[in-house]
Amino acid sequence: MQRLSNGYRLKPLAAVIIALCTLPSVASAQVFDQPDTDFKGSVYATTPLILPGSDVEFVGRDFNPGQTVELSRGNTPLNDTAYTADDDGSFTATITLPEDAAPGRHPLVLIAENPYAASLKSRRPLR
Repeated sequence: MQRLSNGYRLKPLAAVIIALCTLPSVASAQVFDQPDTDFKGSVYATTPLILPGSDVEFVGRDFNPGQTVELSRGNTPLNDTAYTADDDGSFTATITLPEDAAPGRHPLVLIAENPYAASLKSRRPLR
């Protein structure tokens, strides 16, 4: 047992329980920071014909300078490291599609951080 400064004793299990009870409020404060309330960022493919196994070039515009961007198809990330918007709020990227990618329109999820924003993009189908 541990003796507190006020003379009470604290059992080790009670100390663990108290510590665990405070964790959710600490974690919540870190996850739910101020989102981008005026988000205008957009990403679009500049590659004219998108085929399985091909490289697809993307351009991102209207982000906040320094804002980081991740692209995914559902839960599958498309970039190994986040893209960072330059001083003009832009970035360029190239993604190689898998050889077995099915034809069709594949919506992409865009997640930006610093500040947080998210968007769903679906413009050009895979042929």
